[in-house]
Amino acid sequence: MLVCEGRRTCLSARSHPHTHPSSDSRNHISQPFLTVARAPQPSPSEFAYDEAAYVGALESFVQAIDLKGPYAVITHGFILGQYGLLWALKHSADIEKLVILNTPVGANTKLRPELAAYKNPISFMRPKADTKFAADLYNASGLAYVIKYDDAQVYDAPYQSGAAANVALATTMDKCDWKALLNQVDTAFCGWKVSTLLLFGNKVRARG
Repeated sequence: MLVCEGRRTCLSARSHPHTHPSSDSRNHISQPFLTVARAPQPSPSEFAYDEAAYVGALESFVQAIDLKGPYAVITHGFILGQYGLLWALKHSADIEKLVILNTPVGANTKLRPELAAYKNPISFMRPKADTKFAADLYNASGLAYVIKYDDAQVYDAPYQSGAAANVALATTMDKCDWKALLNQVDTAFCGWKVSTLLLFGNKVRARG
């Protein structure tokens, strides 16, 4: 099982994958995109933080661990969740099941306000590259469930401890054409035939 986690919740793809043996002897591999997290982040001059870069990083990761099908793929979250879906399209023959967790699939889905701020049409009103992102509040407000304070601080720590995670987020948002990305996924999946489960939280209106 390959788990592609979303923006602001991931570890770096440069770190070791998290492999969890399940009760039926199959492995669960949590694939953390190269993104904002506890591991050091490359500068935009080293990593482009666009669709091609993220999908390419995931491709390199899967090749490096020599993952063979059939396997299940789980995507989660905004933007990087869509990039995970675009990667899955290239590997449908190897994918046994796809699970989509709060990854928007509706072509008219709006960005969450915290992320939409980075796409403000008035450029000087956008968060600066070194503006500290409140990942603890982002996680706490996105679900109907209670998140423990200590857990929230784990999500928030990379953004408060230095500039790299915030620069990575700002650059990712700058490189993303949200509307075009949603349309690309919507069009590409018209012919998708792999067994797929869609799960959405009641506060994250991911279906548009």
